[in-house]
Amino acid sequence: TPTFIIAGITATKVVLSLLAPMLSSSPERVVVLLGAANGFSFITGAVIGAYLLRKKLGLLGMRSLAKTSLWALGSAVAGAAAAWVLSWIIQAIMGDFLLGTLGSVGYLLFLGVLGVFFLIVTGLVLSRSGLPEVQNLGQALTRIPGMHRFIRPNSKISLDVGEVSEQDFSTQLAAS
Repeated sequence: TPTFIIAGITATKVVLSLLAPMLSSSPERVVVLLGAANGFSFITGAVIGAYLLRKKLGLLGMRSLAKTSLWALGSAVAGAAAAWVLSWIIQAIMGDFLLGTLGSVGYLLFLGVLGVFFLIVTGLVLSRSGLPEVQNLGQALTRIPGMHRFIRPNSKISLDVGEVSEQDFSTQLAAS
């Protein structure tokens, strides 16, 4: 399967790269078309891979995958929007001091606060999704002392991943 994917990527890249100078209206546009050729070649590889996997394994549960992907995208957009609003508020209140006076340290603090805020908002949105994967992550996070007060996963809808024996766990630790 990887051979067919790489062959499709390479063939697409070669054909589109050869066409780029012929289709370009100016030499500066050739670079843009070569970048597009590279991108389209990876799209071709993804399509070939999806086709071959579906042919070999059957239906891959694309509806469930799409639902999870849309929740992840939506939560990331919500987190980014909330962080963007927070950045405007921070800049309005203490922008000159934080970003001007403190210099690089101020930017580091600014981005650190925005990053943590983004993760919190994204996590809150995902926690409302009811996705089994998120419930498993919630169960893992409740092992951190004090987190069980804030995170309450629903074990009824989480994925059953089984138990890890001490033998398996110590083997995994020894391997890493």
